[in-house]
Amino acid sequence: MTPERVAATVAGVALLTAVGLGLRFVAPVSIPPGVWVDSLLEAKSLLRDPGGVPWLGGSPLPHATAHEMVSHLLLRSYDLLFRLLGRGDAGILSLSAVPGALAVPAAGWLAWEAFGGRAAVLAASFLAFSSRALALSRWGYTPATLVPLALAAVAAALAARRRRSTALAALSGLFAGLAMHTHSSAIVVPVAVACWIVGTWGEPGFRRRAAATAGAALFAAAPWLLGFLQHPGYVGGRLRDVHVANPVR
Repeated sequence: MTPERVAATVAGVALLTAVGLGLRFVAPVSIPPGVWVDSLLEAKSLLRDPGGVPWLGGSPLPHATAHEMVSHLLLRSYDLLFRLLGRGDAGILSLSAVPGALAVPAAGWLAWEAFGGRAAVLAASFLAFSSRALALSRWGYTPATLVPLALAAVAAALAARRRRSTALAALSGLFAGLAMHTHSSAIVVPVAVACWIVGTWGEPGFRRRAAATAGAALFAAAPWLLGFLQHPGYVGGRLRDVHVANPVR
């Protein structure tokens, strides 16, 4: 790809990201179809005592039927958004609108690594304008944070293999480890990255890239893993509440 096409692709994805961000913040007082209740439950302690949430560990989700643990590092990211946009409609909306907008360049990056510049613009367009993506981004839906991290983890893994780059391998692990702070279903992200690494077995620099990925993932996930030492009964999260052996209620 020529430098001109690279520049045009980057500019196109950047423009789509800006448009996507705007669409996600239009009329924050009317978030269709409401506010995802978990966002309020997760932010409850932060809203009551903004300075009382530590950086490390986690807290059980204040929900009678859930085994979910909320990462304190994730709550700290909420605190940053609340400081910027307040604790009203715009602040609650930002919990999903900001990661929803970040998913646009993440999708573009993944498509670029897999299929090239034209696919990058198409993927970014889909994430920017898709009704499903917009609805989840305007719902205060906290698992929305998982989406850009998962896309970026896979994109960085592809890039690391193509460029034989240890730094990009570490970046992939970093995104995978951070994804673990978002939702119990995020376990699929490091598993997918690990499967990808195994699939590149024997390639030049494999061990160095695998070590960089694993080390960065453990480093990024460590603050979340510490929470399970504090609350061992919450290992497994919601996967303990909703599984194939659980009767339908």
